[in-house]
Amino acid sequence: DQQGGIVLVNRRAEQMFGYERSEMIGAPVELLLPNRLRALHEQHRSRYVSHPATRPMGIGLDLIARRKDGTEFPVEISLSPLQADDGLLVTSVIRDITERKRTEAALRESEERFHTAFASAPIGNALIGLDGRWLLVNEALCEMLGYDEQDLLATSLDALTHPDDRVLDHDRKQALVQGDRRSYRVEKRLLHRDGHVLWVLLSVSLVHSGSTPL
Repeated sequence: DQQGGIVLVNRRAEQMFGYERSEMIGAPVELLLPNRLRALHEQHRSRYVSHPATRPMGIGLDLIARRKDGTEFPVEISLSPLQADDGLLVTSVIRDITERKRTEAALRESEERFHTAFASAPIGNALIGLDGRWLLVNEALCEMLGYDEQDLLATSLDALTHPDDRVLDHDRKQALVQGDRRSYRVEKRLLHRDGHVLWVLLSVSLVHSGSTPL
């Protein structure tokens, strides 16, 4: 209600917070928050009541809720005002996003491990678009070809391939894209920035960014 008192809860809210319905009804909504956040939430609640609107709560912020046993968990909350006979009520839809946060953290950790391994590898590594553009290159590849990172990213694999070798892996690349093979290797010549020829063993495999192959 307008004073922040809980007037109605569903069974899922009881399960989420560990309280019986009788313990929640009539209690201030700040019961469901960590102690350190309660005073600030009262201020936010007062401002919301003066300008009620349907919107997400705490846009851009990590929202934290507190169970009866004191454990805290991340939540996503949507607010909707409801004009009742006895005054303004606010419907609060609360989602426990613990699993989503765990998944996001695991993904970030995986990406960090990949980038560390990619960047520090002693051999040349690159992510290349299907159009031949360099998307990501490591230091070893830059040193091999005589470019700094930004200059290399401004070129393409085809541009640095010896003209006589540009058709060598065309059919193999098409087989990758069509799913007929998972990877291939080919010996070919690349052009160093100063113009001399480098013989390399190119090992290629297809990866996907979402639904887009690279």
